[in-house]
Amino acid sequence: MVYISNRLAAKKREPRHPPKLWTLDPFYDPRVPAFSRIGPHRIEIYSIFYGTLLGDGYGERHGDGARIHFHQSHIHRSYLNWLHQRVRQYGYVNPNLPKTLKQIGDNGTVYYSLKLRTWTFSSLIPLVDSWYAPPSYPGGNRKKILPHDREEYYTPLSLALTILDDGHSTGYGIQIGTDCFTEEEVNFLANMLYRKFNLTASIHIKKKGWRLYLQKASMGTVRELVKDHICESMLYKRDLMDFRK
Repeated sequence: MVYISNRLAAKKREPRHPPKLWTLDPFYDPRVPAFSRIGPHRIEIYSIFYGTLLGDGYGERHGDGARIHFHQSHIHRSYLNWLHQRVRQYGYVNPNLPKTLKQIGDNGTVYYSLKLRTWTFSSLIPLVDSWYAPPSYPGGNRKKILPHDREEYYTPLSLALTILDDGHSTGYGIQIGTDCFTEEEVNFLANMLYRKFNLTASIHIKKKGWRLYLQKASMGTVRELVKDHICESMLYKRDLMDFRK
């Protein structure tokens, strides 16, 4: 596979130097500029990004492109290493495993976490922009929103990652931490899960916002959907979906 800088190719005049050809898979090389990382992206990659963006992950514009961040507590090292392997095989991240970082919270509490981020791709800009509203002022923060026009990218793998990132058992089903989304967005998510996977969900208001609950009657279907997409260290979350005991 050969990649040519699309910025150079767009120039009308002949460049002073011939465009650089990136042979094999250029994504592993950190020196490749964002505008040369142009995809196309596999459905598995989109599924991973959509699943984790609905959970604890976040995206950002960076330089000439955009990138995706994954963030987990150090107690979930095995999970993040498993996720790292899934995206590393396609050249989207640094081949080295994520390192544990020491951080200090607002109240002085020390905690440890692991962070993983993709390389910067110009072709990830539409994806990241679909998940974030424009800032209310120049340089301001962008609020996460739920895109309504990319349902095809939300697959059983995406569902598994959402549960692994932000799913908790209630004793009557699975609660998804959707607090940052509006009531309309969480309703859309519930309807999408019903249309795509025949899952029954309800939404409830909590102190921080609206939360989605996958109901007990759907747990058998959820288990079947996600059983091939859960790493060994997180099997306890699959077991939380078993209410036959």
